[in-house]
Amino acid sequence: MRNKKLISRRLEYYKDFIWETTKAGLKLRYGQSALGFIWVFLKPFATFVIILAVFSFLFVQEDQNYKFNLLVGLLIFYYFSEATTNITNSLLAQRDIILKLDFSRLVILISSVLGSLLNFIASMATFFLFWFLIGESVKNFSILGFVEFLFLMVVLTVFIMGFGFFMSIWQIKLRDMSSIWELLLRLLMYGTPIIYPLSILPDFMQSAVLLNPLTIVIEISRALLLNKESVIPDWYLFIFMLSSTLICLGGYFYFSKNIRRVSELM
Repeated sequence: MRNKKLISRRLEYYKDFIWETTKAGLKLRYGQSALGFIWVFLKPFATFVIILAVFSFLFVQEDQNYKFNLLVGLLIFYYFSEATTNITNSLLAQRDIILKLDFSRLVILISSVLGSLLNFIASMATFFLFWFLIGESVKNFSILGFVEFLFLMVVLTVFIMGFGFFMSIWQIKLRDMSSIWELLLRLLMYGTPIIYPLSILPDFMQSAVLLNPLTIVIEISRALLLNKESVIPDWYLFIFMLSSTLICLGGYFYFSKNIRRVSELM
């Protein structure tokens, strides 16, 4: 009984710690900005307007839902980009706290991803409100499809956590990792069918692009939200779910083994 109370108090403590750390990170990021939290919406929606103005006439005949698909793809990509970047830099960004206090370093990683997840939820909520107000896609909306979309975002978040377990440690050992990842994200942006439809690519290129986990997530998300059959076979999703789980578990053990050792390098 005493052990249960101790565990309960410890969980409550870490829950509060994670939430307070997340709020502090959001305040630090947006508190001194003139536009504040508006930047959460401004970046993806500004990119959407620019890309739509430049490329819509090329792809709108190939993809009748081009506006919808473009914005969904951008929002998911920006979530992935922000979350992976933040979790990569999370330990170094909080090194003053880490060196002063004794607590589970896992809290830092969770709070960094949680902050990005909250931004993504706010962006998606705004997107759905806007889309429903202008009368688009309402007739195609499916509660089941939306629930499955939420589950897919959970799987993506698990993948991001697994990625972060490795990258946060590597960033301490090699300070260039964040710059390398920033470059790879730019390449990934164009290697993922966000601006262009997957269907315009030749078969051999489609097979290569489908090796990109973001392609699987974005294409399936579009199909779920539009209540349409996905062009991605179900087994691709199963492999992504399995690999995300294995990467997260493997990353956790790697992180647990190395975190004390790399603290000396901060």
